[in-house]
Amino acid sequence: MDYISQIEKLYSFFNLSLSIKEKQIVFNIKKKFSNDLNLLGCYIKDFLTIENNGKISQDNKIYNDFIVCFEKYCTKSESYDFLTRVDKLGEYFLDIVFERSSHRVLSNTISTINSLYYIEAYPYLIELIEKYFNQEINGNLFNLMLTFLIDTVIKNYDNPKQEVLDYTKLKLGINKQISNNLNERLAI
Repeated sequence: MDYISQIEKLYSFFNLSLSIKEKQIVFNIKKKFSNDLNLLGCYIKDFLTIENNGKISQDNKIYNDFIVCFEKYCTKSESYDFLTRVDKLGEYFLDIVFERSSHRVLSNTISTINSLYYIEAYPYLIELIEKYFNQEINGNLFNLMLTFLIDTVIKNYDNPKQEVLDYTKLKLGINKQISNNLNERLAI
């Protein structure tokens, strides 16, 4: 999909609305994405999926949806933190796209997802990485969730009649698997 016009409008909005400090974050994001507006558009769409609890933005609505999200979560004092999060999750997105990870299980997960072209898993994986690095989940749970993610993606890929699992379905399915796994362990 061609996201160039959507991202250019977003940059225009930032130029008119942000402080110098906030514009620096946007400049850093632009630099990290090597000014590839289509790649940045893909990321912003995934970011919005995370922020909107699985609701996927239409390709031609990315600008509008981002502005609504930005204004919803940002007073002047919070906009810097919001943009910092956009920047950080953008790093995770690029790590997935370019398969940059020294974490063995994460690296295998990314490689599997990319080799199967299962980009629908990106928002879930980005959120999972964020929770791990923010220490909201421990290493064991992170590895378990990554393993379940790989299993789910492979099962879905192997069954061509099955619909593609989006963020919400992936999240629900993996949470159910974790719950079942924990219940089995407690029953022993």
